[in-house]
Amino acid sequence: MKNQNTNSAQNKVYESYHYVQGYNVQSAANVSLYVMNLINNFEKQQQQSQKQHKKWFSSGGQNDSSIKITKANFNIYDAFKQIEVRVEINIPGNTKLHAFTSENEQCEVNDELWERAYVSSCLRSMEQVQNVKAGIVYEEFQNLESFQQFIQSLFNVIGQGQEIYMSQMSLAQMHDVFG
Repeated sequence: MKNQNTNSAQNKVYESYHYVQGYNVQSAANVSLYVMNLINNFEKQQQQSQKQHKKWFSSGGQNDSSIKITKANFNIYDAFKQIEVRVEINIPGNTKLHAFTSENEQCEVNDELWERAYVSSCLRSMEQVQNVKAGIVYEEFQNLESFQQFIQSLFNVIGQGQEIYMSQMSLAQMHDVFG
């Protein structure tokens, strides 16, 4: 996830990032909720730091109270089709969804893409995390229901994979015939 902070006093833009692993990314609503919670926590800690005359982060000598988060991007990767899903959250404002192929072509964000990205995220979260700086790690499966959701989504993606494999086989066979 990437945050864009604007210092309104001088209109400087600061960018920061952190990694999130294991968070439930089943929908844009879940992602937006995560980002809004992160921003709310930032603002609370910013207020507490101001009372204690501490800085939240180094801002080039500027007062942290003038820093406002105006935009956040949360990126999710669909490893099955190599598509990056970007949830762009403008504050205040709206949420926009974008998806890009590995060739940087924009494509449609649909339910199947979300499901593949969710399964990809779950599979990545099963890897051991080592030396992650600027990161948050969540336990992906908080309860039996969340694990069952993952299994169902995994079966759905495997079913899509068979269709993808079959269509690729058909194309390869047609290439051999019409070569």
